[in-house]
Order: sequence, then C-alpha cells, then structure tokens
Amino acid sequence: MDAPFYSLEPTARKQMRAAFPALQRELGVAVVVATRGPLDAFGIADRVVMIKAGSVQQTATPSYAYLQDADKSWRTKRPLDARFQTSAGPEAMSGP
Repeated sequence: MDAPFYSLEPTARKQMRAAFPALQRELGVAVVVATRGPLDAFGIADRVVMIKAGSVQQTATPSYAYLQDADKSWRTKRPLDARFQTSAGPEAMSGP
C-alpha cells in the first residue's frame, strides 16, 4: 500500500491507524506499507524498514527503531514525542 492514510483528515487518519492492525490480523494477510508518515508507519507496523537514498538503514520493531534509531536525521525532522504509540505490544522493545 502506498501511503494509505495520507489524504485523510487527522481524526480519520488516527481512527484508521487504530483499526488497521486488528483488520490485518482478522484477514490473516501480510501488508507492506510505504509512507513518509512516521506516525502511520510506527502506529500500524510489526516491523519497520528505514530507507534513505534507496539504501536500507535499519530493520526493527517500531519501538526499537524509534529508541535505537540508526539514522537520527529522520527523528529530528519528524519528532514523534508523546504521540508515539505502537500496536506491537510489549515485545516491541526487542531488538532487530
């Protein structure tokens, strides 16, 4: 999916981020989402792949990628601060 929530207004975007993981589990499908929106990526992902200039910088759980960011430049440009929440649960703090 290419930036599936991009054109939604903020309230609908937040609702879709909350509903997406349950829908994915219910359908039993794997989904690859390409987005520039860290809240979207980190909010729905089990794993994230950080890419810069066409090169993979890091692959990890959302929480690990946020806290142990291999390339801190994206975080300084788009801070997630208190809004960061992951749907992955307690195991999200595991490493790559």
